[in-house]
Amino acid sequence: MGQSDSIAKIRQASQEAASGVGFWTKVDAGSDETYENRVKGTDITAMDRVLAANSIWNQTALRQWFVLHQSYFLSDLSLAANYWDSYLAASMMRVPYEFAQCVDDALGAAYGIDPTYVFPKGTLPNDGADPATSGMHRFGTLTGTAGAPTWALDDGDLDTDEVMAAGVLINNDAADPGETDVVMTCTLQDGTTKDLDVTLGATTLHKQTILGLQDVGAAGAAAGQKVIPVAATGQFKAGEFVFIRHPGSTLQEIAEIDSVQNNTSLTVKTNLLNSYVQNDDVIPLFSDVAYKSGTLTNGKVLSFYALPDRQITL
Repeated sequence: MGQSDSIAKIRQASQEAASGVGFWTKVDAGSDETYENRVKGTDITAMDRVLAANSIWNQTALRQWFVLHQSYFLSDLSLAANYWDSYLAASMMRVPYEFAQCVDDALGAAYGIDPTYVFPKGTLPNDGADPATSGMHRFGTLTGTAGAPTWALDDGDLDTDEVMAAGVLINNDAADPGETDVVMTCTLQDGTTKDLDVTLGATTLHKQTILGLQDVGAAGAAAGQKVIPVAATGQFKAGEFVFIRHPGSTLQEIAEIDSVQNNTSLTVKTNLLNSYVQNDDVIPLFSDVAYKSGTLTNGKVLSFYALPDRQITL
């Protein structure tokens, strides 16, 4: 996953120098002798050299990374085609949007990754950091006026043929935001909608608030079983996916909801791969968000973004 993030980051910064990406080193750290023997070698070494020389997107060198990994998935893991989908379904992890684009470039659309396993473009900024250079998908911006707030589209809704509907991040762009009484209409993966109140986590500049986020309950959610305790369930729906994470770490996965016990718990369709503790995050996934009603202090600005799963780096 670290290598997929590196490839996505290279695409994001394809006009900039990308030296020191260390693909060979990351493969060598795989703690899996079969994997290391299959992938590391002269092709990966050549790829590092090409990137270090700023020859970004040399197709021949880059394509070998995908070819080698598909060989590992097929020959050593005995996964079925489509190999990337099979691998990600087993790990319940998602790859960056830019990485999915690279798969198409290197191998062709026939090997494209299912949108279920792709998270939106950009990288997750630190909480409180200016998101201007994060490259995230921005649904739109809400600006407070003396009357009803004005809603301006930026990137608009997500293309769900390419990327899994994303968690919604609200960024408070006003240093002194005042009071908020806003309802946003959020579109689920099946096209139905949920109306959610905006409740800011704090009134500080660039504070992040995620619409519909629920904490894992006090009992926690253990690996190897399907029940996730949550206090509120109105934002969730059976058949939809949720993103589960331990904030500030790489402990995360997606899960499809099988049933909802009102204001008590979610039961997912397959056993959790990781254990989660009280106050970890359960995030509903949406493909769009738009202003519905309410008031916003004059001059206050809220920007609504699609949430990348994690920070991605070289």
